[in-house]
Amino acid sequence: MKAIQLHQYGGAEVLLLEEVKKPTPQGDEVLIQLKAAALNPIDAKIRNGYMKEIIPIPLPFTPGWEGAGIITETGKNVTEFEPGDEVIARVPFNKGGAYGEYMLASESEVISKPRSLSFVDAASLLIVASAAYTLLFKAGNLSAGQKVFILGAAGSVGLLTVQLAKGVGAIVVGTATGDDMEKVLEAGADRSVRLFGRIAL
Repeated sequence: MKAIQLHQYGGAEVLLLEEVKKPTPQGDEVLIQLKAAALNPIDAKIRNGYMKEIIPIPLPFTPGWEGAGIITETGKNVTEFEPGDEVIARVPFNKGGAYGEYMLASESEVISKPRSLSFVDAASLLIVASAAYTLLFKAGNLSAGQKVFILGAAGSVGLLTVQLAKGVGAIVVGTATGDDMEKVLEAGADRSVRLFGRIAL
């Protein structure tokens, strides 16, 4: 199978498209034929070696931590999924694998893909959903009737944060610029506030 691999840390030029052995699922693993994979800001940080003290990766390494596709094989201990299932996977950063035609994931790292989502939309869901959920409910303890102000509400995490907050009955104000103000309102915000320029923190 084809996969993008790293043999060393560095810029985008170290990403190499190579022929590698297709993995075989063991135990509780599933093998997913990927239809889409997500790119996140942390991809470049890991690739450049900025996080190697915190997230070491074995080289050569196939990056990518989120993907959506169809299960083609399962390990003998898998009970929840079978070949043909459409799924979304999110694996640990030191495991990777989504920059390939096939990806291994443990059963606990996989959820069924909603029929309403395309593979492309599904592949980009889990990391941003985790961030939005953690901010609102684990850190913020948000509940119905509370007010929440979302800075950068038109971004991927921001838009999902708006939707989750409205889903529990919160009053939502989000910031955006230009045409993105309408996007924030379409996501469910009660009010969209225009930002001019950048905010220095």
